[in-house]
Amino acid sequence: MCKIGTMQIRAAADSDEDRIRELFNACFGHELSHEEWHWKYRESYMGSSAFIAEVDGAIVAHYGGLRMSFYLEGLNLTAWQGCDVMTHPKYRSKLFAKRGVIVRTAEEFFQANPGDYVFGFPSVRHCRLMSLQQKFEPHRFVRVLKKGKNSFCAADDSRPSVLASLKDGRAKTGWGSVTAPQIDRFWGKVRDSAGLTVDKNSDYLFWRFRDHPSRNYEILTLKDLFIGSLRAYAVFRMEKEQLLVLDIQAAGEAQFRCLLSELELLATQRGADAISFWRSPTSDGFRELLLRDGYEEEDGIPYTVRIFEGSRISSGVFFERYNYSMGDYDAA
Repeated sequence: MCKIGTMQIRAAADSDEDRIRELFNACFGHELSHEEWHWKYRESYMGSSAFIAEVDGAIVAHYGGLRMSFYLEGLNLTAWQGCDVMTHPKYRSKLFAKRGVIVRTAEEFFQANPGDYVFGFPSVRHCRLMSLQQKFEPHRFVRVLKKGKNSFCAADDSRPSVLASLKDGRAKTGWGSVTAPQIDRFWGKVRDSAGLTVDKNSDYLFWRFRDHPSRNYEILTLKDLFIGSLRAYAVFRMEKEQLLVLDIQAAGEAQFRCLLSELELLATQRGADAISFWRSPTSDGFRELLLRDGYEEEDGIPYTVRIFEGSRISSGVFFERYNYSMGDYDAA
């Protein structure tokens, strides 16, 4: 805990919830529900943390973080994803002009929560401030791959082997189509080829997507016809007539192509105008497959990282190997 004048910086407590939610509304212009606050700060699969700054009993700043497990070729890493980083409009740039109140709050958070790095997806303006004041690296932009409905695969697709695999019942939607042991066995087989990635075991997938209190995420699964083992999956949701793919994993190109065809057929059935992925240029060859299949590439939102002292990776490894997906962004 840090006290400077009438300002106090400390770890947030359950009793602070209502005031934190009021601050969120003042900063972002919409409500953070009790259910979402509780899901994020009390039910997170690996735990979470938050620090607040108070002035004369009023909460004027908040720095939240979700503890995340990352994996890179046998190396397990601990990271923090910054979230709900906010300063009340009346206090922005008024306290510690060169090192504002949110900077002091963030530093208290970092000292209390060791790990390998902290990362996030802030605005360009905030990325620049974080680079200048908080030891974050210069930001980069995620790559977005999109395809319009006029190019979706049709019911008379010329790839009969793909269509046959869809019609034999292996591809299903719904969280009831897959179990935790199936996800964990599948992830154990594919994660070594996934680059630097959130460790996407069943605990993560169920907490992040299935159990989200305010967004409806769906899952599409592809299983082996004979033994029922998971071969590929995609987590998706509809937004503004787009089918957004939050996460997609496949055991090889054939399974990826099959799942991709099913996603495009599903997008057609849902009346989507487009389908959209995030795909890192340093990820596996599935990105190139998407480009060959008619997806167009563009810049998305920025992302950045601060490597903590003693980390087992460098910022170069993070940017060169991070195989991000849209679901990594907590507001997606």
